[in-house]
Formats: sequence, structure tokens, C-alpha cells
Amino acid sequence: MAESATALGAFLRARRGRIGPIEAGLHDSGHRRTPGLRREEVAQLAGVSVGYYTRLEQGRSSRPSPRVVAALARALMLSTAERVHLAGLAGVAVPGDAPGTAEDVPPLVHRLLETVLPAPAYVIDTRLDLLAWNRSAAALFTDFAELPAHRRNVVWLMLRDETVRSRFVDPGASARLMVTALRRLAGGDAADARASALVGELRRTSPEFRAWWGGHDRVRCDTGCLDLRHPGVGRVRLDFQALALPDGSGRLLTVFTARPESPDQAAVELLASLAAE
Repeated sequence: MAESATALGAFLRARRGRIGPIEAGLHDSGHRRTPGLRREEVAQLAGVSVGYYTRLEQGRSSRPSPRVVAALARALMLSTAERVHLAGLAGVAVPGDAPGTAEDVPPLVHRLLETVLPAPAYVIDTRLDLLAWNRSAAALFTDFAELPAHRRNVVWLMLRDETVRSRFVDPGASARLMVTALRRLAGGDAADARASALVGELRRTSPEFRAWWGGHDRVRCDTGCLDLRHPGVGRVRLDFQALALPDGSGRLLTVFTARPESPDQAAVELLASLAAE
């Protein structure tokens, strides 16, 4: 028990030292004697007390619960392999709140993403995690493949990623729509550790999210219109439609289309051609 607790503490310390405050979504005062996050910052991100987290690092605490392990894995931005290692050190099941992957999407849906080109399209789950997308969607919003898996979330990107926010004429309105969608799709599932952790993080780091999460917006989230601006093709207005996959998973295929023979359609076609080069 003492040996495993010591190993757990060493792992937490090592991983904490590899993450900067900006990367974790925190303010950086610039006055740090050592690199990485402070203990109190990890505790804040994981939703545990500083004293409890300190005892974990020092090997002086009993085994953390599966929920705490899942929260620590998200706070420390662990990879899948690191999550497995952390769970083994803690003696619990592997945290079940890891982001979904493209492998979770049926091959036929991947084919459909390519078939709808040049229209941008992507697949999200009930947490609004991005699971798969086509090249037009990546060109329109941002290169999702370059983002860490735990940051491929539509709500987080709309609130915290300046590249994505800059693509919207009214980023506040679009972000609020995504918060409403998250509340409807995942807000009532208390058993979803990843959704709970995402909501907790955004409550701590985004005043907009805090203001909107408890609201009662009745706007439709599955269809609508977006006004966008892109550095390569300029202003473009697209309609979007989210369609539930028929497998009962709650995952949604969202397609963005322009009116036929419009300047917006020409912009979408240009965007797709540039992305193919």
C-alpha cells in the first residue's frame, strides 16, 4: 500500500510539472519558481481540496476514488496510456471519461463525411466532443487534428480558442447556442464523468459559461444559420443541420450547407479546393 501510494505521488508530481498554466486554461502571473502547475491549481482543476491533493502527492492518503482519478486524469491532461497507468497506481478501473475517437464512428459515416464535400461536416457526441470531420470542416474552423484529443470539444473551442472564435461574426451568440446544446444533451447525466469535468472546468474558467449554464434558453440547437468569416474566402453564411445517427448512441452528424449558386456556395467550394491542395 505504502509503495503504491509513493509511486502514485511521484507520478502526479511528474505530470504536474509538465503542464503550464496557460495550457491548463489558467491565468499565468509569470512569477513561478519552478515549471508546471502548482498543487493548488491541480486541486482546483480536479475539484478536490488542496490538502487532499497534497496528501496524494506525498503518499499519505488512502486510495482515491474512481471519480477523483478521472478528475485528476482530465486536470493533468493525461493520454490514454497515462490514464491506464494512473488507474493502475490508484488501484481503480481505468477512467471512463476519455474523449471519443474516430474509431467510435462507423465506417459508413466516415464515408458520408467525404460524400457531402464540399460541405463542411463533423460528428459529435453528447458532450459535443468532435469524433470525426471532413477536410472542409477543418479548413473552415481549425485543424482539429492538431489539437489534443481532450480539447476537441465544440463548447470549449467556442469559449476558449481564439482561432475558432475569430471565425464567427458573433462568437458570443454561437457559443451560447453550443452551451445550450451541451445542457440539453449532457447536462442531466450525472454519471458522465467527462461531461461533469468539462462543465466544472468551464464554470471555473469562463464567465460566459457560468452565466449561460443555468439559463433556460429555448432556441433550437439542431438547425440554424451561422455567419462566418474566413481569412481565405471571406464572409460566408451557412445553414446547419444536426442529424442523429441511427445507432442510438446520441452522436450527431452536423452538416453545413450554402444556398445553391450563391456566393456562399462558391466560397465553400473554394475552401474545399484549398483544403485538398
